[in-house]
Amino acid sequence: MFKRFLAFSFTMILFLAPHSLLAQTQVESIQSLTIDFWPDYDRAANLVLMTGVLPQSAVLPATVTLPLPETADLNAIARINAENMMIDDIEYTWENGQVTLITPERRFRIEYYIPYAADGDQRSFTFTWLANIAVEQFQAKIQQPTSASALLSQPAATNVYEGGDGFTYHELPGQPLPAGQPYSLNVNYTMRSALLSRDGLGGAAVDLSASNQADSGNEINWPLILGIAGGVIIAGVIIWQLMSRQTGSNRPRKPQPRRPETGSRQKPKPKSARPAQPKPKTAVSVRFCRNCGKSVNASDKFCRHCGTAVKQ
Repeated sequence: MFKRFLAFSFTMILFLAPHSLLAQTQVESIQSLTIDFWPDYDRAANLVLMTGVLPQSAVLPATVTLPLPETADLNAIARINAENMMIDDIEYTWENGQVTLITPERRFRIEYYIPYAADGDQRSFTFTWLANIAVEQFQAKIQQPTSASALLSQPAATNVYEGGDGFTYHELPGQPLPAGQPYSLNVNYTMRSALLSRDGLGGAAVDLSASNQADSGNEINWPLILGIAGGVIIAGVIIWQLMSRQTGSNRPRKPQPRRPETGSRQKPKPKSARPAQPKPKTAVSVRFCRNCGKSVNASDKFCRHCGTAVKQ
């Protein structure tokens, strides 16, 4: 009986441990939450980038529950590591207008699209926030579309500036948001054309990294790229020259013309190699070279075969 009780207790502990851990890691506040609105960026809708930072005291992995509009078109939910890389491998659920995620990092990102109202060339959208979690620092920013001639917001922006990516940004005042306190933002602007912001920049995509477009470490290092490209070109030229030389050395060479050897340059044959000469029929009219042993005429002063002077 006692053994059965121990086995039952052990099973209940294993069953309840994950649920107890989940309840203990449910965060009750967020250190900072920045929401970027990018209307008409890469589609005729409003792209929302929500970047959150948990308090230092948060126990990881942490469970976070945030409101998400029913009309949202979810694009990504990711954790942000120490290298500002977004990794979308975290678990989450989305139901009843709320998204619950479990993150092993203190920083996380939620991206989604929401529709806006269009009336001719006028565009407008309203964003509302009501959460059961407190936010110590709530910040909203609006990226003005490149085809927009004017943009107004309520609350009004306190800082309008040109970003390093070529866009104009409207920064609203930051504020703390206690749990249960609503927040509302209304935005209106006029579009000069239907050209989207990304297309207006020549198709160049804007950095959506976890550094919220403010980390200069993500900028392109053009001197390094040009140096690497120059090194590749120089290496290619050297390899091409070496291959050209090797190909040239393998080609058959044209035979050089040989000068005819004169009698004076011919190496005299050794006497032991003289061929046996037939006996002359007439010993008086036939003479022989004293060097090569071949017959010469009576009028010859030099041997016709080896060029040796003939004794008279």
